Amino acid sequence: MTTASSQQSLIDKYLQNRFESDVGGANGEIAKAFFFLRNINSVTSTAGLLGNMQLRTIATTALRLPPQIASQSLEKQIQLIESKFDVKKAAINGSQTASTIDNQSKIKDDIQAIEVAKGQIVSAESSL
Repeated sequence: MTTASSQQSLIDKYLQNRFESDVGGANGEIAKAFFFLRNINSVTSTAGLLGNMQLRTIATTALRLPPQIASQSLEKQIQLIESKFDVKKAAINGSQTASTIDNQSKIKDDIQAIEVAKGQIVSAESSL
């Protein structure tokens, strides 16, 4: 049973990564949004947000703060971020996570169907 759940977990992570890579390849901003959604729950403070370079970049860009704020003291950076954004309110609670997982599952199913259709088209084209 553990092996089956481990395999499913690995498959789910692969599919999520593949989906994010495919979508992110078309639009880097979407890839950043996925990264933010996947990682925001691990952040418990503004200092934690600032400590993760990718989340820091996403937050400062979204809040229209210049990258030069990095030269200011940590306290000043925290003050600037907190004046526009509450990290604790950004956390995704369990019901939102369940909904997001359900939506991702539906999207994965759609992507798999598209991959099958794409394969069938390529096969049909090669037989012409």
